Amino acid sequence: MGLVETWIDSRGSDGRVKQIQNTFDLQWVRDAQSQFVEQVTSDDAETGE
Repeated sequence: MGLVETWIDSRGSDGRVKQIQNTFDLQWVRDAQSQFVEQVTSDDAETGE
């Protein structure tokens, strides 16, 4: 099983629709991203970049 599941749903005469589902909590990604940005910002301030 991957982190993102995809599949195609047949809608008969309306055609097909690609479905996408995340198998992980997106809030975890947002939290990790915020922590990374804070760390990089503080590292840049320390090095003067």
